[in-house]
Amino acid sequence: MRAIPLRVIPELRPYHLKLLEQWPEANTYYLWGKYDLTNDQAISIRRITPTKLLYILLATKAPFVEIWEPLWMRLLPLQVAAFCSFFIGGLLRGRMRRFRTYCLENNNSSALFGPRMSNPLLTVALRHTIGIYIYAAFERLAFASPSARDTYRSFPLVPRIASTVILNLPAKPGAVNRLERRPVACFVGQLEERKGIKLLTEAWPLVEQRRPDVSLLIIGDGELRDVVERFVCLRSTSRRWAGFLSQGSIANELNDSRILIAPSVRYGRWREQIGLPIHDALVAGLTVVTTNETGLAPWLRKCGHFATHDEPSAASLAESICLALDARLSPGSVTDDLPLRDGRVVAAEYLYGDVNNEPAD
Repeated sequence: MRAIPLRVIPELRPYHLKLLEQWPEANTYYLWGKYDLTNDQAISIRRITPTKLLYILLATKAPFVEIWEPLWMRLLPLQVAAFCSFFIGGLLRGRMRRFRTYCLENNNSSALFGPRMSNPLLTVALRHTIGIYIYAAFERLAFASPSARDTYRSFPLVPRIASTVILNLPAKPGAVNRLERRPVACFVGQLEERKGIKLLTEAWPLVEQRRPDVSLLIIGDGELRDVVERFVCLRSTSRRWAGFLSQGSIANELNDSRILIAPSVRYGRWREQIGLPIHDALVAGLTVVTTNETGLAPWLRKCGHFATHDEPSAASLAESICLALDARLSPGSVTDDLPLRDGRVVAAEYLYGDVNNEPAD
């Protein structure tokens, strides 16, 4: 009987559930649900504890496991323990088994290790230790962006692992609203400093001076909701905060808007990897205004969207927003640039293929 691979999702989101049916067959588990996951959405996937995960990996006959990426630093100790369990279980069965993973992390190693790691010798030692671990634990990597590839390949030995870059883009939709849309700019995301919401509240008054006909819609909730509420109250006729919305409601709002603003900034050890609101906006045919943080920035610029090159300021963000409003792309041209198949689905097929028959990128 053919052994089925395992898939472990650390933080389950509706995004995963939408694509899971298109991914290759695997016994799928998850550890935690994200803020946007409702109680009934994960009913088809089994939730397990970290302790249970270690037991499953020790006992399974699966030939390999798709697990979270190793540079998810907060979960690296758990992953090392998981690999030990899986590896020992394989040795008991006379097999050498390793992990496979999808890599989104695009931050540099000094930022990943945090400001406390200031000793150059310790940094070099840690980089080599992590590189050796990745080389020992993983047999295949799929990178979500060229910047993710560059981040991982900066670690020793990682370039020797079989890998490829498959850009994390959504599939081209079957249809898109091509009718004239309301003069609305949207922000979708958690109301946190790292998502750039404070920067947006500083930039938007500059936009209003040049484009008083355009209104701003903010979708999301979070720790800076008080800042957003005060900002909206100052000019409630052209600023609206919708709070947390379901995916369906977000899609409806985007389908009737002109541009998406995704002004992510670096925050501690965090850097925007892709940005799911950018996915949703592209599917809806919106022109995107973002920063250079997302791994999609080069592709977005190439396709006529607006992604700042340098660290953004209120003035530069406002300038990009006004340019996007004045020279926005047609919905049809936005969706025509998308691939026929979702990049994450194509990457999953690569990860589940025969690692010995395909060359490294």
